[in-house]
Amino acid sequence: ADCGPVVFLGGPRDWTPAAQAALATANARIRPLRGLPDDFLVFAAGLDGAAPIVCGLAAGATTLTVRLEDVWSLLPPDRRAFSYTCAVTRDPHAKDAPSAQAEGIVRESIPNLAPDARICLDLAANGGFMLAFQPEP
Repeated sequence: ADCGPVVFLGGPRDWTPAAQAALATANARIRPLRGLPDDFLVFAAGLDGAAPIVCGLAAGATTLTVRLEDVWSLLPPDRRAFSYTCAVTRDPHAKDAPSAQAEGIVRESIPNLAPDARICLDLAANGGFMLAFQPEP
């Protein structure tokens, strides 16, 4: 989005900590993957290297699914891996530890993801996520 994620989603908001992490990534060169104006935006960064980052922002509470294959297919063929570890930064849920809920952000890791993996994320209103995919040897 040439206008940037904040304009795409209708201007300034009181973003959650996970959404703020995603917005910090938006300063890099990004590629929109999908979205609806004033609703949600999923975008990728780091596509010129082997460690892509996928971020999402949502105006209202919603569930979004990220398909790693959508990003993997955009990577240069010589930089594609067949197994990734994903560092996840996301909004907390009721099932998360009270400390994560108090902090307003959850950080976790998912190992051994194949390029056809899908990750479902529940976003809070004005929420977001950041997924950093690190190739595994």
